[in-house]
Amino acid sequence: MALKSDGSLWAWGANSSGQLGDGTVVGRHIPTRVGNATDWVAIAAGRVHSLALKSDGSLWAWGMNYRGQLGDGTITDRNAPTHVGSDADWIDISAGDDYTLALKSDGSLWAWGYNERSQLGDGTAIDSNVPEQIGLMTLIVRKSGAGGGDVLVDPGKLAWSGTRGRAVYDFDTTFALTAIAADDATFVGWSGESSGVGSCIVGVTLAHRTAGLEAIFKSLTPSTAASLREGIYTVPLSLELTTDKTATIYYTTDGSTPTANSTVYASPISIGSTTVLKYYSVDAVGHIETVKMKRYVILPPGWSSIAGGSYHSLGLQSDGSLWAWGENYAGQLGDGTNIDRFFPMQIGTDRDWLDIDAGWQDSLALKADGSLWAWGENYAGQLGDGTAVNKNIPTRIGTDRDWVTLAAGGDHTVALKSDGSLWEWGASYPSYQGQFGDGTVTNRNVPMRIDASTDWVSIAAGGGKTLALKSDGGLWAWGANYYGQLGDGTTMDRYIPTRIGTDKDWIAIAAGGGHTVALKSDGSLWAWGVNYNGQLGDGTLLSKYTPIQVGTSTDWVAIKAGQSHTVALKSDGSLWAWGYNHYGQLGDGTVVGKNIQTRVGTATDWADIAVGGEHTLALKSDGSRWVWGKNYDGELGDGTSSIGGIRSPKEIERGVLTIAKSGAGEGTVSASVRSLNWEGKTGIAVYELNMHLALTPIPAERSLFLGWKGACTGSGTCKIVMDADEIATATFVINTDIDGNGKVELADAILALKIMSRVTLPPEIEIHRENSLNGEGRINMGDALYILQEMAGLY
Repeated sequence: MALKSDGSLWAWGANSSGQLGDGTVVGRHIPTRVGNATDWVAIAAGRVHSLALKSDGSLWAWGMNYRGQLGDGTITDRNAPTHVGSDADWIDISAGDDYTLALKSDGSLWAWGYNERSQLGDGTAIDSNVPEQIGLMTLIVRKSGAGGGDVLVDPGKLAWSGTRGRAVYDFDTTFALTAIAADDATFVGWSGESSGVGSCIVGVTLAHRTAGLEAIFKSLTPSTAASLREGIYTVPLSLELTTDKTATIYYTTDGSTPTANSTVYASPISIGSTTVLKYYSVDAVGHIETVKMKRYVILPPGWSSIAGGSYHSLGLQSDGSLWAWGENYAGQLGDGTNIDRFFPMQIGTDRDWLDIDAGWQDSLALKADGSLWAWGENYAGQLGDGTAVNKNIPTRIGTDRDWVTLAAGGDHTVALKSDGSLWEWGASYPSYQGQFGDGTVTNRNVPMRIDASTDWVSIAAGGGKTLALKSDGGLWAWGANYYGQLGDGTTMDRYIPTRIGTDKDWIAIAAGGGHTVALKSDGSLWAWGVNYNGQLGDGTLLSKYTPIQVGTSTDWVAIKAGQSHTVALKSDGSLWAWGYNHYGQLGDGTVVGKNIQTRVGTATDWADIAVGGEHTLALKSDGSRWVWGKNYDGELGDGTSSIGGIRSPKEIERGVLTIAKSGAGEGTVSASVRSLNWEGKTGIAVYELNMHLALTPIPAERSLFLGWKGACTGSGTCKIVMDADEIATATFVINTDIDGNGKVELADAILALKIMSRVTLPPEIEIHRENSLNGEGRINMGDALYILQEMAGLY
């Protein structure tokens, strides 16, 4: 840009965001006049935005504005000079990399725009789209707790962004704060640089750069809890509902939204098949809880949970064992190697795993004792073990045992504790701004708590963003927002939890690469964010900055979001998918993307779903596992890898293992994966083909294991790979091991005959009379005959 002596303004060069100010976005190769004004006196050029002062002291800006660097209160680009506010006392300007600095005639310094590295100098790392005075003290007030309320300050006024209020004062200013609880809440007290309970007025003197206070509000609305976490179970359930105060609980088990006319909870609820439970409570005063939903899936013994990462997958078996398959370059499978696996491989021998999730190249899991474990890629500290070193085996994170929910968001991690607190760790850099929600963009390699709230109930993470639900049904989001994926109506990144709308009926959320999907308590489905591939499912390819309802159906019960595709289940067991489909991840038999909900086949027995970056996994009600989509690294776990992927749901073949018990003895057979289902002397279990099993015979008291026949041979633990239906027989005999060598054999029969005939035996022979047939120490002809019959295979 340049000024002429007549006060005219000229510009040339790149113009993609209107930074030349000539009313277009067309680049210019020669100087082009900007408007007709002749009173320009100063200019400044930033990376993609421009500034200028006029002789009357007014400030003007144009060009790129996605960080608020123009200062006009928006994040909308401008292709012509736009008046910044109404002040007429500006005397100097400077344009940085997407931020702006300016001086006024009173000597005060002002800044606005991009502030990731605190370049505005206001004591925060939060962008501003209006001029902020620099060099004064900043008061920051946060509202936390399960209740709602407001905080007033005297003198001045707090500027609110979500639950965070901000005001600027001169040094050593004394002020008072008043907390006002909402009708359904009560003010608990203050924390931070001032504390106390019972009083709503606090005086603070600002003596350093920033003062931080937190106003804690407690909800008066009852909160109902279910005695069992939702998920997959193999046996009928008895479920209890409890509230934290005296209240009436209403519920439904058919997926419909409960009302005051629904069933009143009075005794444990019996759940014998897949059930969508919705419930809420009302106290005597009339405080009404938001509707909550839990989905309980009853399947045969087998897979109890599945999860997809970018190029790998995880699974839990109903016996609590952990399995993994797919890409393993960062150790994300957890098997102690970096070798890709095309079939599910058991990870370790522990059987107390409770929950799993998979990130880009990392894996997370919870154990039944509430401990948290992680492994895989760790360059940004996303494992949370205090290092940036990859791990190829499950690694314990800290010593806490109160973790209840986890979410892997690519290279950052989110988790909830049993007290309702929310924690995050991992990457937080320019590409994914503010995803930690603590107002900074600093990487963390250990779990870090986000605010003081204790009413977080659900989380989702992906694509540099975090989403969370509170117990009141409110939706919150923070992190990257370049496609509007946070849903707050802007494309401005958020550094702290930001309330999305005012609705309080959200019950489920899923975070994709650049889009978000959610369910409401009425069963409706909503989506927002990037839509270049139709992943929102609204029939367009236009991105949305606020939640929009997708279709009119109100029977959605489960949702998952991949990098650029979405998968969902309806209450009738039908499966639907839409979005990017280059690898067949929609499962409709094509590689053509879809921008509306598209049914996957005609089956109505789908029970559970999971998605990876570009692959999809699902379970049916018979316990079978189905896979489709991208399979570069074996992430489908079907024993293959392919460039083009699988376009339709493929069933993973299974075989039936049958173990028969024979012999006069007693015993059982333990399987390394799940337990056999015994009926009499026959045990049966169904396993996926290529699954590696170890079968261990366990004789009962006064019995011995004689040996295997059929698919297993030998006299010890049998290791078997399921290639088809397999049958083996385990023979248990009565322990007539008279010579005590651990075997029932011909030598024992001969010894019994000698004892019965009163033959004098060498003193070095030890006789185990307790191993006689009757166990009473009397060895006779019956012992010899039994042993001979065992040798002949008559038992």
